[in-house]
Amino acid sequence: KVFNFAKIFYGTVRSLASYTKLPEAICAAHNNVWKEVYPVAEQWMKNQEEGEEWIENLYGRRCRLPAEIYTTWKHKVNCRVCYPTQSGAAEIIKRIMLECDALGFDQALQVHDSILIDGKVELPPELAYICPDIHTPFNVQVSPYWS
Repeated sequence: KVFNFAKIFYGTVRSLASYTKLPEAICAAHNNVWKEVYPVAEQWMKNQEEGEEWIENLYGRRCRLPAEIYTTWKHKVNCRVCYPTQSGAAEIIKRIMLECDALGFDQALQVHDSILIDGKVELPPELAYICPDIHTPFNVQVSPYWS
């Protein structure tokens, strides 16, 4: 997990070794395997190095990138790589929350990709298809107080 996360941010062999606590030789070998296994991801990341001053998420919403006057080129590239995924995930959870609100669910809290709903409720199966291209199934856990 640490290795893949570091790769998203263009981790060098040295930084990968630092974060994973593995020898540089092992990280170099893993790095080469990662590039062979995920050539499309590697190319997509390289393609993000240049472009507009914004990215588009899964739903076509534009997200402004930070101006280079306030940050570095590398930071902006990292944003180009991460914003589409993070923004898409946020859009999915926001849309689910709006649907749950429309259904009258008592939403107590949202944390990352989880929603805490007070009461015992049955979530409609169509919420798992809130994003047409990505199946987002629910893993409902009921507190013993509601079972």
